[in-house]
Amino acid sequence: MWVGNAVSVIIVATTMARIYFLASFALLVIVAQLHLAVAVEEVILTGPDSEGTCPPYYVGDGYCDSACNVREHRFDDGDCCEYTCVSRARSWPCGSNGYNCLVVTPAPSWFTRDTQLCYKWRADGNGGQCGNGVANELCAHVDHYTTDYRDDTDSRGGGCRMQWKIR
Repeated sequence: MWVGNAVSVIIVATTMARIYFLASFALLVIVAQLHLAVAVEEVILTGPDSEGTCPPYYVGDGYCDSACNVREHRFDDGDCCEYTCVSRARSWPCGSNGYNCLVVTPAPSWFTRDTQLCYKWRADGNGGQCGNGVANELCAHVDHYTTDYRDDTDSRGGGCRMQWKIR
């Protein structure tokens, strides 16, 4: 009879230990989730620049960091202006911390409308190496791209001679 009671006590003790372990583990998971939620909320509310510093990985990440929105950091590499933030993929969604566009005064409209950067090319040897059928002079206005130009560098003789000009 004593052995039976001892076995029952051991089974109950083992079961209690398992329940205690599982409860402790569940509590640990809940505490970890709460800490994570608080950390995430802190980042969302205060933003990455809460310390007033500008680490290199903040620049150009899509989040307008006030500490990075200075000339030395290229005005957060465009994160703080709506029209410059959307130009490439970023870690944070553009505007997630609002916009505070401090970029130097933009160029006058007559300049952006009338100014072009052009390049002219000609084949020096095998003509198939240059342009791939595009015009031999390509120009683009400010903030615009030209059509694609292909410079086929291979083992054929010659190459492409190019000239650039602002007009």
